[in-house]
Amino acid sequence: MPQKIKYIQLALAAVVLAACQAKSDYYGKGPLELSNRAQDLFEDYKAAGIAAGAFAISEDGGRSSIAYTYCEESECDGNALYQAIELCQDNTRGMKCWIYAEGRHVVWRFDQPKTGTAKQ
Repeated sequence: MPQKIKYIQLALAAVVLAACQAKSDYYGKGPLELSNRAQDLFEDYKAAGIAAGAFAISEDGGRSSIAYTYCEESECDGNALYQAIELCQDNTRGMKCWIYAEGRHVVWRFDQPKTGTAKQ
């Protein structure tokens, strides 16, 4: 029984630490060339007038996967970024996904060195 409690405590600590990460840790960075499909879907995403949500792309510019989330209200419950990344990575066969836009704003940091590995 004490061993089981120890595992539960470790799992809770991991969840708490993951929740402390800044959302900018999930923003992509470095040079990026969006695939034609990613460009088209991003235009659709912007045209939909989505005020709150996130647009995630695979690190190859969306050639492998693209996903976005949105909220009906002007603010999400805080999970939009993580949900977009998770949905995107479900289809990449191991390639990382990063946030390209949050709401209507592109947050990809083109002027910084390429993103390494996702902090998930």
